[in-house]
Amino acid sequence: MTSNERVVVIGSGLAGVRLARRLGELGTPVTLIGEEEHPPYNRVLLAEVLAGRYRPEVIALPAPAELVRARVTGIDRDGRTVVCADGTEIAYGRLVLATGSNPVLPPLRGLFTEDHELPRGVHAFRTLDDCLGLSAEVRPGVRAVVIGGGLLGVSAARALA
Repeated sequence: MTSNERVVVIGSGLAGVRLARRLGELGTPVTLIGEEEHPPYNRVLLAEVLAGRYRPEVIALPAPAELVRARVTGIDRDGRTVVCADGTEIAYGRLVLATGSNPVLPPLRGLFTEDHELPRGVHAFRTLDDCLGLSAEVRPGVRAVVIGGGLLGVSAARALA
């Protein structure tokens, strides 16, 4: 795809970053939007960070030229704009959703605090912040329970073993 039509990619994971970089190499104007404060990174390698084998910067991905760090809260298909939490609107000619998945947290009574947050000692494992938070609480000889058998869950269990 070579075009002057701006492509906006929502999601700064591996798929979104690779697509944005490739389109940029082909001369297509592209904007990548990711909500995390960290530079884009390879999420599959989070368990290596948790295990202490890699530092976070090792799993960083080369970012495309135009990276916007914002949470997308809406898409105006008629106006062809993406609306961000801070009120910014980003125009697009083509839109790609590369947001991946979110962790499925089981509907267990008492799992969340009254503000709908996870209590201290309970962690999701999808983002670098999740990984760093869990890593800060890992102690030798202390048991951990991993609920979930997806790629990241199994990787986290292996890293904690």
